[in-house]
Amino acid sequence: MDVMITACGEDHDLIMNVVRAACETNWPNDRLHVILLDDGKSEELRKSMQRLQETYPWAHYTSRKAPEVPDYKAGNLNHGLEYSAGLSIDPFPFVAGLDVDMIVQPHWLRAMMPHLLKDPGLGMACPRQHFYNIPKNDRIRQDLDYFYNITELVHDGLGAGDCVGSGYLVRRKAMDTIGGFPTYSISEDTGCSSALVGKGWGVAYIDEFLQCGEMPEYVKST
Repeated sequence: MDVMITACGEDHDLIMNVVRAACETNWPNDRLHVILLDDGKSEELRKSMQRLQETYPWAHYTSRKAPEVPDYKAGNLNHGLEYSAGLSIDPFPFVAGLDVDMIVQPHWLRAMMPHLLKDPGLGMACPRQHFYNIPKNDRIRQDLDYFYNITELVHDGLGAGDCVGSGYLVRRKAMDTIGGFPTYSISEDTGCSSALVGKGWGVAYIDEFLQCGEMPEYVKST
């Protein structure tokens, strides 16, 4: 299992909290890589990851060379797919992704893996996102309840759930069929799940509390 965490200049403590939570995932340690993909090229983060490896040897840090044509988070994830494939003789068959503001429950992977094991045609499983800083007067529905309680359930019934960019679990061979994460869209998450469906893979929505994070305080900060 390769767990990829994408970062690009976010708060240092925020990033490391997510990395530590991922390292505490209830999964065999010899079958787990937790990889911080740092597009911010932070020397401080690199050193923090070195110290973290003393406790969690399965934690890894990588930062790529800046691309000639900006490809943002999708490009960073594709770098992660390539980097993680080289960490073992046989690349791990499953890949998971996390945003740097999402803390996962220790059992998050065990909650989703049975869905992929039961159905070989299922390419990806995606849980809902929960947020701890939703304002009491949530006028613009930052809780995303409508999307998760209606839209995602309908799409899941069609075998075409939407990837929301964090907490997902995907087959590596399914990603190979679409050539990695789509760099032609800033919405690499929904673009990825749509491309998987287009190649005949199913995408499942997992309606469980498996991760919790921050909602941006202002529209411009998204």
